[in-house]
Amino acid sequence: IFFGNNGEDPSRLTARIHTDNHIALSSPTWPIMNFTYILMRKETLRAGADCKQVQETVAFWYWFWHSSVVRRLVQKHLFYNLPIEVRDVVVERFVRDIRCAGKPSWS
Repeated sequence: IFFGNNGEDPSRLTARIHTDNHIALSSPTWPIMNFTYILMRKETLRAGADCKQVQETVAFWYWFWHSSVVRRLVQKHLFYNLPIEVRDVVVERFVRDIRCAGKPSWS
């Protein structure tokens, strides 16, 4: 599966499944691939939430996407990390879009 690391513009946030059977059969790929989505309120709070909780949530995801511990665990369990150039686009958009009380939740 390619996540922008095949020469496509990574800011498009697209993925293409590799169709070369020889490569797919000779690598530790899962027989089923899927995508994970994170749904976040961009500018509103759930009932009972405050901006501190939003900031902590954004900080957690920032850590998750940059942590060497997470990267090692992902590889250990034969999953795949986002390529760095795609991760950077995702993180930049995430921290830019998540706001609280009209202000960025990340600085």
